Amino acid sequence: MNIIGVVLLLMGITVLVEHSVFGRWQYSVWFCNHAMIISGLAVLFRNRFWLTAMLNWSLIPLSLWVIDFIGKVFFGVYIFRITEYMFDGTLLAHIISLQHLFTVPLMLYAMYLLGKPARWAWLGTTIHAAILWIISYYIITPDYNINCVHQACISMRWLPGYVHVWPFIGILMFFVTNWFLVWIFSGREARHQAR
Repeated sequence: MNIIGVVLLLMGITVLVEHSVFGRWQYSVWFCNHAMIISGLAVLFRNRFWLTAMLNWSLIPLSLWVIDFIGKVFFGVYIFRITEYMFDGTLLAHIISLQHLFTVPLMLYAMYLLGKPARWAWLGTTIHAAILWIISYYIITPDYNINCVHQACISMRWLPGYVHVWPFIGILMFFVTNWFLVWIFSGREARHQAR
C-alpha cells in the first residue's frame, strides 16, 4: 500500500516539476497532475474520502485518454483526438505523460486494498474541481484550454453553451462515478462475505 502511495505521489511531483521548470507552468494545473499527488497522500494516510474523490475525477477522463492513445498506437487512429500531443513535442513530455496509463489502475487497486469508496466523496471532487475551474478559466488564457474549461477536449458540437454547462457536466460525472464505484465495491464486498 505504501509503495502505491509513494509511486502516485512521486509521479505527480515529477509532472509538476517538469511543467514548472522545463515546460509551461499552466500545464501543472491539469486535474490529473493534482489527482496523482492527492491520491498518493490519500493512500499513504489511508484516506478513502480523498482517494475516492480523485477517482471520481480520473476514472472517465483518463480512461478516454488511454483508449485514444491505444487506438493511435495499435490501430493508427485517434478516437477522441486528445492524445495528439503525445506524437509531437519533446521526449521528456511524452515519457511523463505515460503516467495516464498507470494512474487509474493504481488508484483502483489502492481502493481495493482500502475497502469500499466513500459515499460522499463527490463533494470533495466538486470542491477540488471548482478551485481548478476558477484558476483554469480566469487566470490561464483560453489558448491553453486547461481542464477543458474553454472548449471541450473531445468533439461536443451537439452541446451548445459548453462553457456554461461544463461545471454541471463535471458535477454529474463526479456523482455518477462515485455512485458507480460505491455500487461496484459494495457488490465485491457482498460476494466476499457470501463465501
